[in-house]
Amino acid sequence: MRIPLCRMRGFSLVELVVVVVLLGILSAVMFRMYVDYTEQAEQTAMEQVASGMRAALHLRVAGLLARGADDAIGHLAGQNPMDWLADKPHLYAGVFHGVPPVELAPAPCWYYDSHAREIVYRPLRTTHLEVPAHPPHDIRFKVWVEQGTLPGGEMLAEPLRGIRKLELAPVEAYRWITQSR
Repeated sequence: MRIPLCRMRGFSLVELVVVVVLLGILSAVMFRMYVDYTEQAEQTAMEQVASGMRAALHLRVAGLLARGADDAIGHLAGQNPMDWLADKPHLYAGVFHGVPPVELAPAPCWYYDSHAREIVYRPLRTTHLEVPAHPPHDIRFKVWVEQGTLPGGEMLAEPLRGIRKLELAPVEAYRWITQSR
């Protein structure tokens, strides 16, 4: 029995082009989602390390207060916050005097700028990152310690003294623009 020729056909050129175009569109959308999610993961990892350094700062201060070493609290502003962590992140490149070249501290990485006394994160993905003109999109954090007379003790014979400000905060504002999904 012979099969008619009209039943033995494969894909037409138009059908093949439609399938290739659809696959191209799907892969472009999936790649864009991949880039967005990896940037969100990088943002989360950076913020987690910064939160760990903030917690370590507060633990240091609590330890100094418990020992009665209030005068040593002001010296924390000049220390490398990475030294306070039990385990440094694997992205920590070390201590540099100024901005290191990309070859020594490739993105993504953390490094300590001993000249400015700032801990710096150099991001890899910056598509959705708004940051000042630091090269190349570096996010800088600094320890701020301010001790002095506390408000509320004006009526006391001896004013209350203590820590007015204690934080590890960005030197300049930065913002990751999140996509609403």
